[in-house]
Order: sequence, then structure tokens, then C-alpha cells
Amino acid sequence: SMFTQRFKNWFKLCQQPSRSCSEAELHTILDGAIASIVKFRVFRDLTWVYDYCSAGCEHVFGFTAEELMEGVWWSRIPPNDQQSVILPILNSMVAEGKPRCIEYRFRHKDGSIRWISSRLSPQWDEINDCWVVIGVDTDISDLKWLEVERQQVETALRQSEERFHQIASSINQFFFVRDAASGRYLYVSLAYETIWGRSCDSLYQDPESWLESVHPADRAAVLASLTHQFQGSLTRHEYRILRPNGEIRWVKAEVFPVPNEMGLFVRCVGIIEDITERKQLEFERELAEVALRQSEEKFATIFRCSPAAIAISRLADGCYVEVNETFEQYTGYSREEITGRTSAELGIWVDLPQRQQLTQQVQEQGRVQNFEFQIRRKTGDIRTILLSAERYELAGTDYLMTVGVDISDRKATEIALQASELRYRRLVENIPNSAVHLLNRDLVMTFTGGQILAVLNRTPDFFVGKHISEFITTENFETLQPVMQQALAGDSSRSEMTYEGLDFLLNFHPLYDAAGNVEELLLISHNITELKQLERQVKQQRDFRELLFNESNDALFLVD
Repeated sequence: SMFTQRFKNWFKLCQQPSRSCSEAELHTILDGAIASIVKFRVFRDLTWVYDYCSAGCEHVFGFTAEELMEGVWWSRIPPNDQQSVILPILNSMVAEGKPRCIEYRFRHKDGSIRWISSRLSPQWDEINDCWVVIGVDTDISDLKWLEVERQQVETALRQSEERFHQIASSINQFFFVRDAASGRYLYVSLAYETIWGRSCDSLYQDPESWLESVHPADRAAVLASLTHQFQGSLTRHEYRILRPNGEIRWVKAEVFPVPNEMGLFVRCVGIIEDITERKQLEFERELAEVALRQSEEKFATIFRCSPAAIAISRLADGCYVEVNETFEQYTGYSREEITGRTSAELGIWVDLPQRQQLTQQVQEQGRVQNFEFQIRRKTGDIRTILLSAERYELAGTDYLMTVGVDISDRKATEIALQASELRYRRLVENIPNSAVHLLNRDLVMTFTGGQILAVLNRTPDFFVGKHISEFITTENFETLQPVMQQALAGDSSRSEMTYEGLDFLLNFHPLYDAAGNVEELLLISHNITELKQLERQVKQQRDFRELLFNESNDALFLVD
């Protein structure tokens, strides 16, 4: 612009009548400018002819005046700028005759693209019927690149702000920026409305309104944290808030001080997150830990005090890890002697392959119940143990927990009982001409046996499990019912009955449980058919004798 103004002043000076200037002087002045100064004529058909081009064109375009005037200038302008910038300006200038300023791109002689600013001043030449145009061209590439960089920076900043707003609006955390001096909020994300249940506008209008939602029990601690915030300290705090609907939420707040270029604290940036679910999980975990601790304490108490022998061993090698006192008592070994060793080393199992069988079953099924085996105590005594075992995993290692009860005395009792029952069954089965039955209080037969069953061609299965009324006649059942009720009341009773053509004498005796209540009835049925026949024969003979004595008129004598 400085050179343009200089040229204008010179041009006006040359137009004054009292002042004349040689062409050499003019060229000297124009060639001293670093701008490209041209003079050309534009005709009505938009063709033009160069009259002059200053030496400054080489600085601006990279080409000499002669090269430009020969037509290089037009060929170095991008076609798009030719059509959208140069030609429309020439049309407008020819039509209106007004000065114009244009900016266009030009491919410099070194191949680079330069931005050119051109100031065009037209004057009408009536003699030649054309416009005489003075143009001043300057290289504004540096300014343009600065402008482009500025626009890029502004675009990047705008995009960054847009991304910031998008991120701040989409994240679940409440994000804010607050002025340190006034306490005014400069930015509040929409998550505030989600977490607090209040509008963002309410926070902009009243920066302290959020404190109304703080739980009364946490308010003092929050106010103290707020004081530290405005002193420029980094603060982290967890507290509860009350939403307008009465719901209690837990939040975690982290507030960071932001200094300016001078290092002075000017802003607070904060992130507040709803941690209600996390708090609930922590609470549930604490409850679970308490329950687990209590369970472990109960297990430890049961483990120590259990009357059953409990042992924990590694499933892989059978090495004992822990045993209780009952296990020590059963085996005769102390805990120190047992832990760290295997049952094979201690010789506890009488039949060691049985332990391999137990281990295999546990590995296949996960647990085993009522596994009976024998152990050898430290003293050499043999005891019978009823065992339950279960596998469990801890820290990647499989363990075997066994719970055993010494059933040696019970086994001896069972053996004695079995022997007694065998003797009893043999006694029952060998009672001649009789049968022994057991009936429960519902008069269902639970046992039967005796030699008479063979005479009746009956097996015990025919009677066992049936009500007594199912295999005797209704008349017999009605006769026996009061007799059986008497026995159920605690008094032994008897009756006679004919069954399958045989006469039986039935003796009912009550059997008592440990509480002294009648639990069952013992029925002993004896075949008295022959006796009944003899009785009938004797009675017939007696009746016959009486008849003879009563009907005869003669004297009758019985002589032995």
C-alpha cells in the first residue's frame, strides 16, 4: 500500500501542467518499488495489452517484465482463479469503471504457489476507446499462510471445544469448571441433572445450590473440603446427596486447581461420579466378608469341638494338613505327629487300597458318604470307622476333607443283635405246630414265622404287610377285635379261631417301646386241631353214656 500511494502521488504530480517528468525518471521511481507495477489497456472485448511492467515483478512473480508481458502471467494463474476471480473483476471494472482489489493465486517461477494482492485503478481513454489500468501487485503469501494457520487454529479450537462438549455431555461423570475468585460456574455438564436431579441452570444461577442436596451427616466434611478447594488444594471426597425425590446417592468428587501463566490459582476443575452401585457392592461385600468370617469361626469351632474325627489332606498326595482333637483320640497320634505325613506313612489304614478306592470315588463324584473301613491305632488296636469325604479347591489346590465316626461298638452290637435275631428266627421257625406273628398298632402284620406255615402251605410274604382282616373271615375278625384292643390297652388276651380248617389258640401279648407305650402285639398261634378233635370225641362218649343211663330201665355198670 505504501508503494501504491507513492505511485498515485507521482501520477498526480505528472498531471499538473507546471510539472513534467521524463519516462526515465518514471521508470526509476517505479523500478525501485518491491511491488509489481503494471500499466495495461483493456478493450471492450476484454482483451488487454501491456504497456509497462516494473522490475518489482521479478520479486513478486519470479519472472522478468519481458516474460510477463509476453503472456506468462495469465498461464501461471490456476484456471479456477481465472474464471472465478480475474474475469469477473475485469467485467465489473469495464462496466463500472471503478477501482478494484482482488486476491488470487499464482504459480511462482520456483514452482511454489503464491498469494497475490492486486489493486487495479482504471481510467477511460477516449482516443483509443479503452480503459487504461494501473495495477499494483504485492506478494501476500505470508499473510495468507498466517491467515490459513489462524483459521486452522480456530477450526481446531472449535472442534476441540465441540469434542469437549460432546465428551462432557456423554460421560456419566458430572464435569464442571469454576472460577476461583467468584465461585461462579463457567461450565456444567448435563450429568449434573442426572446425578443431582436438579437443572444445570439452577447451578449457574446459584453456584451454592448444590450444597442443599448434601446429606446433613456429610455436610460439615463437604464444607471443609470446599474450603481447601478454594485455597488451591487438590481434594478428593466421598459423600451422600439427597435427590429431590428423597433418594440417597453416593458420589465421589475430585477437584483440581488450575493455575494461569503466572502460576496463580484461577479455576477449579472437578469430576463428580455417582458411586452408589459401587458403595452397594462394597456394603454387600462387607456383609459377605462378615458372614464368611462368622462362618469360618463356626467351622473352626465345629472343627475343634466336633465329636467326629475331621481331617483335611491334599488330594494329590494324601498328606495331612489339619486334624481335630477327635482324630487324635481315634488314632492315638498327636497333631504334630500327623500333619505333614500321609496315612500310608502312619499305617492308619488297615487296608490301604481302600483309601485309593475312596480317593478315586471322590475324584469322580466329588463326595462319598457312609464309607466303612478300619483303622489301626498307634497302639495297634483295630477300630471300624464310618466316613464321609468331600473334595474342595482352595488357591488352586484340591483338598480332601473327611469326617469319620467310630462305629466299632455299634458294629459289635449289630453283630450281637444279628446273632440274637438269628437265634430268635431259628427258635420261631422250630416251634412245633405253632406260628409267631408281630402286628403294629394298626394291626398290620410286620413279621411271621413258624412250622405251621408249611402245614398251611403259606410263606411269610403272604401275611407280612397285610392287615389281619385281609386273611381271616369277617366273623373271625369281629370276634378277635375286642381281644386285640385289650392287648393294645396293655393286657394279654387269648381267643380261639378256625382257619383253613384248622383250630388255633391265639395268645396276644403287648410289646412296649422305651417310653412304656404299647408299640406292637406279639401273637402266638398254636394249632389245637387234634386237641379239639379229642375233646369232641370225649364229649361224644360222655353224651352217649349219659344217654344210655337215662334211657335204660335196667341196672348198668361200668367195669374197668
